[in-house]
Amino acid sequence: MQPHRTVQSTKTNKISGYLTMTYSYDNYFTVNMNGRFDASNKFGSRSNKKFLPIWSVSGMFNIKETLCKNFEAADEMRLRFSYGKTGNMVDGQTPNLLLRQGSMNYYFGENYAKVYAYPNPNLRWEQTDEYNLGFDLSFFQNRLTIGSDFYYKKTKDAFTTVPVSTVNGLSEYVMNGGDITNKGFSIYLSGYPIRNEEWQWYLSTNYSLYKNTVNNDVINNYKIDDYLNGTAIVGGESIGTFYSYEFLGLNPTNGVPMFDDYNDRRHLLENKSLEDIVKTVLVKSGTREPKFNGSLYSTLTWKQLSLSTNFTYNLGNKIRKFALYSDIVKGVSSENNVRKEFVNRWRVPGDEHKTVYPSLISPSDPQYSNYINHYSAQGGNFSNIPKYADNLWSMYDYSNIRVVSGSYFRLSSLSLRYRFTPKMLQKTPFKTASINFSTNNVFTICSKELDGQDPSQSGFSTTTALSIRPSYTMGVQVSF
Repeated sequence: MQPHRTVQSTKTNKISGYLTMTYSYDNYFTVNMNGRFDASNKFGSRSNKKFLPIWSVSGMFNIKETLCKNFEAADEMRLRFSYGKTGNMVDGQTPNLLLRQGSMNYYFGENYAKVYAYPNPNLRWEQTDEYNLGFDLSFFQNRLTIGSDFYYKKTKDAFTTVPVSTVNGLSEYVMNGGDITNKGFSIYLSGYPIRNEEWQWYLSTNYSLYKNTVNNDVINNYKIDDYLNGTAIVGGESIGTFYSYEFLGLNPTNGVPMFDDYNDRRHLLENKSLEDIVKTVLVKSGTREPKFNGSLYSTLTWKQLSLSTNFTYNLGNKIRKFALYSDIVKGVSSENNVRKEFVNRWRVPGDEHKTVYPSLISPSDPQYSNYINHYSAQGGNFSNIPKYADNLWSMYDYSNIRVVSGSYFRLSSLSLRYRFTPKMLQKTPFKTASINFSTNNVFTICSKELDGQDPSQSGFSTTTALSIRPSYTMGVQVSF
């Protein structure tokens, strides 16, 4: 039998070119220019979609040498600036339909053909413009150093994966779905408050603030869990923004949680999109990402003994407390743990004034069937209202009463070290020797409402991560 001949061809082509120029004048200023172009057949059917110029310009102005030459306390004073335009591509995309030849079908006497890649002719480059301005200062023979950076970055035509009907031959499609703006600044400070023959104290700290915003609506078919967990990208909001059901209190009759879910005015939700319903019924709880973060590092040295500490902090984010009902929504059993909060649950009328923890209702209770399925999840007469809740207990777990501050201040590490002097080691085979003790995650200052939950343990996940625990290490280091 004559073997089947195969023909292979490269389906992805890319060409690039670049140019770099630098000019400096007597340590007064420096200017850099970089240019590059990229062309790829991964993007679009038209030539103007295949080609993307990328370039940047940056510079440094030496303030010390030009304007402050006689300022003796300053060792260095520099101003930096830059602008850059970059592009990004995504793998696995092509403007043309690609077929892969399969094996021979002996009934028809021809080879099979399978779709290797679906066409995406309208896909464009993801483009980012970034501006940066910064300065570096040093004083008193480098005993004090200050640095800062301000940045603004805007991404156009950001890639997003959009679910589509499977009648198109695939379940999701890559599109240019939105514009994203990032901006912020950071500042760095370090120095030696004490520096002499016996004592030396070094301090350094950095602080960052940043914010991102999706500037237009992103076309995507999100589920309610995406809005509850902060993975949905909502136009006009920061990435990581999440929503919660509005808790109104406990029912004085049976202690079940109550919410404003438009049950008495369902007609206002008919034929609305899920995102519109989320913005109407649910409340915005904040963002999962911290707005500020930073650290403080310190090393205090006295002769051969040194003590080092590192503090870290996050500010401005929100997290959920662990779910109460996820394991017992179908009833309490010996196989699943029950949260300790249920010790303080509603038991008798009047408890709604003393606690926010709902009662426990057994599946055998006649009232159970009234709460196990939310009206938006039942379909039928409510098929024109998208599902935005499962049941009353999951609504409680994802309500605003279970949202707390994720801000914290933590002593991340502490170490104590003693170094032996060469004189101490004269009668030993060692050239150097030291003893050290270190500990990590020493303590964390955070919201009391967490009730022992670590700020790093987010209630957004269905699985519970282990809390961060302290660890201790002792060691001896020697060299011969």
